[in-house]
Amino acid sequence: MRTTIYIASIILLLISCNSERQSIDSFYNFDYDYELRSYYSDDLDNHKSAQFFKDGKLIKRTAREGGCEVFLYYSTGRIKESTWGRNCEYGRRTIFMYDSLNNHIGNYSTMDSIVNLDTVKFEQILFYNSDRRLIKERTDKRKDMQGVEFEIWKFYTYVDGLIQSETILRNIDTLWIGKYSYNSNNELVKIHRTRADLYETELFKYNESGLLIEKEIISTENPVMPETSFSAGNNKRTYKYDSNGILTEEAVLNHEGKVQIKTIYKKIEKTTP
Repeated sequence: MRTTIYIASIILLLISCNSERQSIDSFYNFDYDYELRSYYSDDLDNHKSAQFFKDGKLIKRTAREGGCEVFLYYSTGRIKESTWGRNCEYGRRTIFMYDSLNNHIGNYSTMDSIVNLDTVKFEQILFYNSDRRLIKERTDKRKDMQGVEFEIWKFYTYVDGLIQSETILRNIDTLWIGKYSYNSNNELVKIHRTRADLYETELFKYNESGLLIEKEIISTENPVMPETSFSAGNNKRTYKYDSNGILTEEAVLNHEGKVQIKTIYKKIEKTTP
């Protein structure tokens, strides 16, 4: 009797393992070049999320706790739409809308599988000048704690093709006036924003390949107090890459330079059976 139960248990275990293996194989049964997994630095055995790339473009990303987002592109390389859901088969579609000059001007969200893009109604939230440079965009629209709806708009001016100034409005009220600065490679190195006697400064550093290696924000709008352990307006992020420019590490440091979160990235090439 015990032998029979033991054999049955072994059979059930084998069936379970085989089913799990088939499920994993099914999940990876799509066309991609490599997977980029992210891990918390103190848990390198269980990845927290994964991104999948094809021809240099992000085509899918998943999270360990659930959720999957899939990206589709036109043959020209422009993003066509993304779909987010509990699995990678169905979900809410975000369709990217373009004008006649192929400028991205807004998005249309739907659960429908078939959509006539010529008749859908959507809000234009990005506007361009005659040189096809972005001059105005809505970055937020929601209600405050009192239930009053507001919108955040950004306006940009250019000199020699580079953003020189930025004005941020909340409805009609000015939140920030910003000035952009660049290095000799035309890489953005500083955005300095002011409002009355307050300021917010973002600083950027790059490696010799032009990849961002450090981003820091310093702000008097969110002053650091003795009891502050982390300030959203006063912190730094650092980035490391491999020899091919693939991200390998991201660290978030507080205003004292102490690491708060470190994320490790591992590139996994797709294997063919």
